[in-house]
Amino acid sequence: MISSCEEDTSFIGVRRGNPPTIVQYAEIQLESSVLLIDSVGTFNIGTSQVQRLLVGKMVDPQMGNLISTSYTQFRPFSTSTAVPPNAVFDSLVLTLSLDYYNYGNPEATREEISVHRLTETLVGAQPYFAYSDASYHSTPLGTRDIVVSTESLANRLDENNDTNPNNDNIDTLQFFLDRAFGQELLDLAKTNSSDWTDFLKFREIFKGFALVGGPTNEKVLGYTTVNDNIRKFSRMILYYHFFNTATNAEEKGTIPFSLSSTNGVMGFYGLTVDRSGTELSTLTSFHQDFYPASNKRYVQGGFPIVTKIDFSQFTEYMDTVQNAILNSAEIIIGPANDLGDLALPATLRLQLLKTNNRFQPSSFRVDTTGFRFALLPTTDGIVMTNDLNQPLSVTFKEQNGEKYLSDFVTEYCQALFDNKGQAPKYQNFAMVATNPLYTKSVHRLILETSDIKLRVYYTKPVLRNNNN
Repeated sequence: MISSCEEDTSFIGVRRGNPPTIVQYAEIQLESSVLLIDSVGTFNIGTSQVQRLLVGKMVDPQMGNLISTSYTQFRPFSTSTAVPPNAVFDSLVLTLSLDYYNYGNPEATREEISVHRLTETLVGAQPYFAYSDASYHSTPLGTRDIVVSTESLANRLDENNDTNPNNDNIDTLQFFLDRAFGQELLDLAKTNSSDWTDFLKFREIFKGFALVGGPTNEKVLGYTTVNDNIRKFSRMILYYHFFNTATNAEEKGTIPFSLSSTNGVMGFYGLTVDRSGTELSTLTSFHQDFYPASNKRYVQGGFPIVTKIDFSQFTEYMDTVQNAILNSAEIIIGPANDLGDLALPATLRLQLLKTNNRFQPSSFRVDTTGFRFALLPTTDGIVMTNDLNQPLSVTFKEQNGEKYLSDFVTEYCQALFDNKGQAPKYQNFAMVATNPLYTKSVHRLILETSDIKLRVYYTKPVLRNNNN
């Protein structure tokens, strides 16, 4: 659908009422579809901006219910200090720090998490995705619960981010793990053998943990794997005591363990999604255009569902306007609908797709000069830029009580029109969330097909007859 209007515009030095050019605008409804994307990593890596494990469950009648389970290795921070052979086990404490990410029921709910021993070795060089999982013992090593609401978590995060250090919070869950498991760890530490000092051997014996949400959970919660000794304290510590013959006294010792990818530890989350009863129940093929009967368009993180946007209708329309000069192009998305109690992602971006509907990798060489300024490589792929040559990051703005996304993409549209022969490589984009990042969240957005438009302003000459 295309609508077009003229503006009553005059220019300095041009007689009003008979200008040689006129300014017009058109609203072009962009073609769109829904894609299910695979092979988007959910694992933590040392250079990632967010080291997060997602655990829990949420009910979503619009897009389907999901359960998130996380899997992580652990390793000693250091093996250089020998453990006394007469060390006696005291306790093994796993601490997980909340990173305040949450999605699901916003009210105060009791969220349970159980720690299970993995029976399958995780491989650091192997990527893990939302559909990945790992086997684990059914009997938990420890279980805890926490009562939280979206508001309480948001308030705690705001206090941590303000300029007052006196109101900072440290929100953790502590698990006193099974004593037999702790004793097994201590016995290996006493040997100081390569099974203890060589992580490749250690991980074959102590494969890691599965973090499993409870059956009545109503939220997906985020836990950081970082231990910075400031606000983030995710780690495990084994406590022991021993008799020191040199001092003729009982002494205490600890063995700290890391969960962080910066220490070479693999961790990821996997999702189980049930979309039965929704119109997405037949969305089962990866990278195939899907057109919901309701004409809705969907975006969701985690097991990514994206809305694909095709800009080819822009060039088709501009081909019908002779001698036009493009003044501006603004993408407008919204209003968002069917939100219920689930929050919108704060910002989204447009990420370039290949002609086979897969993400174009960041290594892709943009081989046309005009697009080199309109497209930008990032760690996750190629993204569209706005008119400030910054990565397009559309943020919701309120208008007449409804929320819209918008930003100017004039330079991209000009490049697309100037290089129509190259257009198939550069005209299809996936709309994905960047805050929170779609690979580390399950936030979602629902739109109508008519909610995705391009507003174009252009100047064209007025053709006069010879009598004027």
